[in-house]
Amino acid sequence: MRRYSCAIGALALVLGCGDGAAGSGGTGTGDASTAAATGGTAATSAGPGDMSETTPTTGAQGTGDTVSGTGGTGDTESETGDTGPAPVDCGGFTPGNDFNVCSATYLGGAGADAAGGVDFAPDGTLVVGGGFPGHDFGVAPTVIGDGDGAVVRLSPSGAQVLSVTRLGAAVRDLEVAPDGTIAVVGNFGVARLAADGSAALWTAAIGEAERVAVGSDGTIAALHGKDVEVFDAGGAALGSFGVSGTSIHDIALDGASQSVFATGYRQSDQGECQQYKSTFIRSYAYDGAIEWVNYDWNGEDVDDTEDCADSTGFGVAIGRDGKLYYAAKSDGGNTVHRKQPRDLTQNAPNVATDPYDTPYGLKGANAVGYYARFDPATGEHEGGQFLVSRKAGPGEEPAAAEANAAPPNKATALADGTIVVIGNSAYLLAGHDDKSIDGVPLGAYTAYEPYVLLVSPDFTQRLAWTAFTAAGPGSAHAVAVGQGHVAALFGQSAEDVAKGPLITVDALQPAPAGDAEAWLTVFPTP
Repeated sequence: MRRYSCAIGALALVLGCGDGAAGSGGTGTGDASTAAATGGTAATSAGPGDMSETTPTTGAQGTGDTVSGTGGTGDTESETGDTGPAPVDCGGFTPGNDFNVCSATYLGGAGADAAGGVDFAPDGTLVVGGGFPGHDFGVAPTVIGDGDGAVVRLSPSGAQVLSVTRLGAAVRDLEVAPDGTIAVVGNFGVARLAADGSAALWTAAIGEAERVAVGSDGTIAALHGKDVEVFDAGGAALGSFGVSGTSIHDIALDGASQSVFATGYRQSDQGECQQYKSTFIRSYAYDGAIEWVNYDWNGEDVDDTEDCADSTGFGVAIGRDGKLYYAAKSDGGNTVHRKQPRDLTQNAPNVATDPYDTPYGLKGANAVGYYARFDPATGEHEGGQFLVSRKAGPGEEPAAAEANAAPPNKATALADGTIVVIGNSAYLLAGHDDKSIDGVPLGAYTAYEPYVLLVSPDFTQRLAWTAFTAAGPGSAHAVAVGQGHVAALFGQSAEDVAKGPLITVDALQPAPAGDAEAWLTVFPTP
């Protein structure tokens, strides 16, 4: 086990043994001049129910959305072909009501654990980040920081812990770069770790960071508050810019177009749609120059078309097919998601197939989920779909049942464009009571069930849609696409744990051990 001594500046934040105020000077390695020229922060090198008002959790429990691209890189695109590891051998994808998983397990100890991010390394290793106070998963950890944060490396199926790296604060999000190194963010700022988690290669004290994205070119972008910092693979600052809006929820990075994407919402008090919340997707060059904007309407813009339902973006990610995926919700059916994102007079190319992707039967401002695909270079809308749950009892026709929320938290895609969505449901998802996980029946419905949804590339077929509730609810945090398999990271608050567990299969930890827990599943893809 390697233990690092306390340091000054940015590194102290990762080590967890100094004040290390954001923006304070570090020991630097030649990057400070670049940061000063671009307004960025120099990296410091180191040695080797009704969900109409819900928003993604930030802070210690993070909202990671890592998506493996070429070589297993999070939020990156397959630009050079797929030469990754062989698929995990845990059986095949099972269409229908019984959902096959490689594993489903709790992660954590007696303390209040927090889910952060998840991604696959180029060799298929699964990497999970979060807050795990006092818990080292039965292995001797590498201690970079003496705190609650941890990066846990597991076998591709999630069945074996390979290593644990301790950090000074909870990891709120992570992604793996094309070379296998690991980008992490938290109260310590942003850091790049060695592929085996043995050292912090560089850190940057940018304040409390919530989201991180890595491109196929190795570029790293980190979101802290409403600001984005962009670094090259070596930690040199490439850009620093603010994202206008009321709340910024997520970022993604596309190495092919050298673009950073941001989503959230902006409140507008103009027009008859008073206090209107407008979702947005914006594309920025690395230096912060705007490239394109989708949605981002003022209240007076939606008056004439009556698209007054508050809307907000939760997640953006670059799928393995190189496309930009967007997860969002609206509070009511009169939403801008019905329309082209730059022309409210034209309908969007949305696909509706049944009562669960057709938003009708809503009561008031019940939330309507939405996910869509865009061209990352131009922002062109290439297809989308609504998502609702329904309060259909035994034998009741869903088409006649009341609709409510099932908003997606994250959306991404496999290399063939198959869409992968995670989220939470406030009412019953389709066929809920007939579903099982590896033969284990779902428990009785409970509000805010975490789910996984897989949809065909053309949006016309729901391949799988299942919750994981044994008795309790949970929250969706992160999803990662590997070679022939997917990992989803959920969390349960102390209140959730008190209501009951999620289903576990071939688990490292079959039951909750503390006040709050992280929960991980790995499953094969179609």
